[in-house]
Amino acid sequence: MTSEIAGDRVQPVLAEIRQIREQIRENMVTKADLAATETRIVKWMFGALMAQGAFIIAVIKLLG
Repeated sequence: MTSEIAGDRVQPVLAEIRQIREQIRENMVTKADLAATETRIVKWMFGALMAQGAFIIAVIKLLG
């Protein structure tokens, strides 16, 4: 009888644990996701450096 009472209390907890585990799996980031993000960041940084260089050249020409 005690195991039946404990079993009834454990089942909702196990169901909640399964649900949390599924949510974690859905939100996990893979190595491919990280690689793609890194590639995008490198592209943006290169573009920003190019824009900064063009700005510096324009300011030097304007003041020079």
